[in-house]
Amino acid sequence: MAGVTVKDMGLHFVGICMKYYWGGCLFFVLFCAGIFWNVLSLAGGRFGKKEACTKAGRQPAVVLISMTIVLFLTVYDPFLVKYVIPALHFENEYYRFFWILPVIPGTAYYAVRLVFALRTGWGKALAALAAAAVLAFLGTPLEGVVKNFQMVENIYKVPDDLMDACRIIHEDGDQEHPRVVFDISLNTVARQYDPSLGLVLGRDAVLYRDGSAVVTVDPESLVYRRQKVIMDKVFYGEKVGWKRFRRILKKTRTDYLVLKKDAGLSPYLKRAGCRKAGEAGKYIVYRFEQK
Repeated sequence: MAGVTVKDMGLHFVGICMKYYWGGCLFFVLFCAGIFWNVLSLAGGRFGKKEACTKAGRQPAVVLISMTIVLFLTVYDPFLVKYVIPALHFENEYYRFFWILPVIPGTAYYAVRLVFALRTGWGKALAALAAAAVLAFLGTPLEGVVKNFQMVENIYKVPDDLMDACRIIHEDGDQEHPRVVFDISLNTVARQYDPSLGLVLGRDAVLYRDGSAVVTVDPESLVYRRQKVIMDKVFYGEKVGWKRFRRILKKTRTDYLVLKKDAGLSPYLKRAGCRKAGEAGKYIVYRFEQK
């Protein structure tokens, strides 16, 4: 997690990462409450109805408790993490360990058990409505997570224009793994559809240049500085000499550029040594002649 290091946070590192990871979502609190209820109920031999005391009824509860204990004794143990994570150079990615904890399925499981612990139909219906309301209130609204939501255009769940651009690239050239500069709107999804493509602009570099604080990039590295020149021109319209731009395309071994038509870059790219290979909806596919 960017900006959070074991060196600065010490034994607080795990707690800080977890706080940033969950943000304002309180599902983790509900999950912990469910685990506590689990432990008390199993200890008393009466988790829910009678059938819950059978092996089949106890199994989900035992699995959730066991997983939680094992995780908090290993990857969430601040004393262990303090020495192991830095040695593995995994501090920026450590937060991904929180995906392992089954908070969402566990919370759903406890909500269902709570509903079916009631005997009357009306009681179950009211409990179900109350549980749904609590989950909706304590969770994170979809509009706060997904921006510019659109219905999928195909079974691959990527824009049709991207599929057309990839087809044009493969028909135009004979490279097995062509290296492509994609428009910022396509860059993060291009390889989901076509993994044979090589991205000239790395995901973290694009996010960092866009102002993201959740990735760590060395702005002084040669790799990033070359990518930044390309992004400065094609994403942000900054002034970059075409000779310098052409030199950077050579250094990054760029084969194609897929950019929006309304970017108005055709004359500039032509001077830099690019030719139009085709159009894909609102995008133009350019081929860079490296010779």
